[in-house]
Amino acid sequence: MSDVCQSFQYKHWWVFRSKQTLWGEFLKAKYCQRSNPVSKKWDTGESQAWRHMMRNKHKVETHIHWKINSGSCSFWWDNWLGIGPLAQYSIKSNRFNTETVSDFMEGGQWNMEKILQQAPQAYVHNILPVQLQLLLGIDDQPVWSLNASGEFTCTSAWNVIREQRSKTKFNTYN
Repeated sequence: MSDVCQSFQYKHWWVFRSKQTLWGEFLKAKYCQRSNPVSKKWDTGESQAWRHMMRNKHKVETHIHWKINSGSCSFWWDNWLGIGPLAQYSIKSNRFNTETVSDFMEGGQWNMEKILQQAPQAYVHNILPVQLQLLLGIDDQPVWSLNASGEFTCTSAWNVIREQRSKTKFNTYN
């Protein structure tokens, strides 16, 4: 039963990150005024709902990949390269860094100077080959990697959370 509850907690994070909702805007205004939600930590005195979201966010974020359209997702905190947030590979703190992918582009190309100055050096070779054609006015799209459609389902979350047991003579259904 706890696995089912946790899959719904995963859904809370997915909705918070992927949809424009009044609830999500409230949480962002209350807890994420100056930083990306992925970089936040739970502090004493904050709501229990936020605490549960903070406890699960890193697990959920490993399954969210961002499809670039306008380059509006976070360069540092959103998994747009498929290797996780770039902030985890940086030696400097990017907790309050709100730069987007499009902030690192100029004239439809990567801004080489900015990439070389700011991006983690070991990952520049991952960034530069990525060819992007920005589509202004179309927000970047989160994709749930555990479902072929790219949409979140509680079933797909539950399947990754639950403890898989090998079939034995006693737990097979014939």
